[in-house]
Amino acid sequence: MQQNLDTVISRLEGVAARLEAAEGRLSGGQVVAALSPSQASSPTSGDVLAAWDALVAPAVSSFQAAAQPLGDELVKASNIVDQAFKAERGVIEASSHCQKPDMGGLQAVVAPVVEQMAAANALTEGRRTAAFNHFKVVAEALHALSWLVYSGPGCGMSLPAQHVDEGWQSAEFWANKVLMEFRNTDANHVTWVKALKSVFEKLREYVKKHHATGLSWNAHGGPVSSYQSGAGPAAPSAAKPVAAARAPPPQPRGPPPAAPPPPPPGSLFEKAASKAGSSSSAPQAGMSAVFAELSKGEGVTAGLKKVTADMKAKNQAGRSGAVPSTAATAGKPAADGKSSRAGPRGPPRIELEQGRKWVVENQEGNRNIVISDTNPKQTVYVYNCHNSTVQVRGKINAISVDACSRSGLLFEDLLASCEVVNSSSIEVQCTGIVPTVAVDKCDGVQLYLSEQTLELVNITTAKASVVNVVVAGATPEADLVEHAIPEQFVSTFRQGKFVTEAVSHGGG
Repeated sequence: MQQNLDTVISRLEGVAARLEAAEGRLSGGQVVAALSPSQASSPTSGDVLAAWDALVAPAVSSFQAAAQPLGDELVKASNIVDQAFKAERGVIEASSHCQKPDMGGLQAVVAPVVEQMAAANALTEGRRTAAFNHFKVVAEALHALSWLVYSGPGCGMSLPAQHVDEGWQSAEFWANKVLMEFRNTDANHVTWVKALKSVFEKLREYVKKHHATGLSWNAHGGPVSSYQSGAGPAAPSAAKPVAAARAPPPQPRGPPPAAPPPPPPGSLFEKAASKAGSSSSAPQAGMSAVFAELSKGEGVTAGLKKVTADMKAKNQAGRSGAVPSTAATAGKPAADGKSSRAGPRGPPRIELEQGRKWVVENQEGNRNIVISDTNPKQTVYVYNCHNSTVQVRGKINAISVDACSRSGLLFEDLLASCEVVNSSSIEVQCTGIVPTVAVDKCDGVQLYLSEQTLELVNITTAKASVVNVVVAGATPEADLVEHAIPEQFVSTFRQGKFVTEAVSHGGG
């Protein structure tokens, strides 16, 4: 027992001697520095930020210089782009020093980027100016910066580099308008567009090289809430909390668009519902009513008119019993196996094929079809639907409506076109922007177009009748105005060639 006690005492004395020796070294000026995990930074953080400063930052500076000759409005827009990219660099810098935050922390750290995206969108609102197309280019392109929130294959976004590409593709429609307007009049505007495109090309190159699978956070870093830009994470006692997020984190489709206006009077929702309701609410005569009529006996025929000999078809001139050829084939299906009045021939379905094409088929009486999980690369194909309504939310590439009747379509923004073919009694409403509307082999198409798309849209019709376009009035309080698309034409031979003009009335 005494031997064990002596052993313990001996060990304690050895520990005390080592502690005294260490204290002596520290008092003699030999300081041993230890970097705590919260003060550590990613070993590649310097390379990532240096690559940004060498690749992306010069392109943004060149874009700002290109805006200087174009006036205050475009200088303001270019400054928003500059501030947005600086805010993006700040998020990348924070990720190299901090651990991956939760959703609340992510909202806080990306809030400055969101604010600049919202500022760019604000430029496109209100009274239109001569720089409207330029503002739209900037607002659409800045959606590319939301690659920061990519979290994996299941997050609903493309890979970061591809997402940057999609952001510029959304802006390219407006960029082409600027190029077409100023290509032959002012080279400064062309330089401005090319400089902005170069910014996002450099951003894509940077993201593909350094953040191919998303933003990397430092597993050994501190919390985002105690991070100070340029100084690393602060001590908990001197923490400077990040300002609370004033906007949600950027989503794959960018800040949500303004709520669509209510459908116009008698629009595709109300009119179709009233038709369905009136038919279903009509009183139905049962078998008791039939027997009650039969029980009248000879009184059943009391109200009928007597058919004289001269009223019979066989005794009338110009009338024959031959059946017209069109009547014999009216009930037969078309050569392609489809009948224009046929109901659903297959099972109803609403599916997304290969992540690119939404298919809505064989719907009957379904007024609640909503497609909301969309992106600009997707299309929607609506086929063989009757008494149904399809709503498409978000910005997509194109929509096709084929072989439908008594149905409605509501959508927000399209990059390419909306096409309606082989259909009848169709109502289409656009609450955003659509470049092209094509109507082919249709009867009874009602188009409701938003005010912002009127100067941009091209409407093409072929073999179509009763096509009307409804637009807003001159003032917000004014009634909607309906315009008929001509369906008849007159051709005259002038100076060796035929000249065809539209007829705006039903006659002649």
